[in-house]
Amino acid sequence: MSAVLKPASSLAQKIVEDAKAEADRIVREAEDFRKSLTARREREGREKGGAEAKQIIESARADAQRIRRSKLSSAKVRSNWMMLMAKEEIIKKTMSLVVEELKKYVASDEYTAYLSKTIEELCVALGAEEVEVLLNEDDLKRGVDVSSISKNVSDRLGKPVRIVVKGERISNIGGVIVRTADGRVAINNTFEEIIARREREIRLAIAQELLR
Repeated sequence: MSAVLKPASSLAQKIVEDAKAEADRIVREAEDFRKSLTARREREGREKGGAEAKQIIESARADAQRIRRSKLSSAKVRSNWMMLMAKEEIIKKTMSLVVEELKKYVASDEYTAYLSKTIEELCVALGAEEVEVLLNEDDLKRGVDVSSISKNVSDRLGKPVRIVVKGERISNIGGVIVRTADGRVAINNTFEEIIARREREIRLAIAQELLR
């Protein structure tokens, strides 16, 4: 299990246990009520005697079963609702943990190398002769070697490529946006965008952890 998902999985286990306990409580109450109702009606039937007593007892048992089914249905609905709320809470917590992990990564020495490599790969994917790069304020201070990246991209594409770091800043945790000089084509590879694109994958990972 990943370090990011461990706290979320613990939260999930607690909420699931709470949901099961609540469902069990409702079932016990339903069973107790059924027995109480049946016993009371049977006493009334015995007091009246004969055919009327039989009718009262049968009616009591039917009513008790109906109430029990209703209570069980209520327990299932409540349990499902609690599970749904648990899932959303886990996803929210996991997303928050992912962001915290990314912030730690941005503060590491590895991140500068990642940023340079990412810019190079995105510029190659864009394939344009002039590319604009947008970074946040902190990443701009990292001194990414744009000249070296331009040379690598030019060699890989077999044509001169000019890379310009734009003066406008983006507000993000990390990552980069590259676009053509005319702004018509852009690739957003900021961490926020990556998380948004992979939310479905993260949800699936959470579901798989819960099924273990």
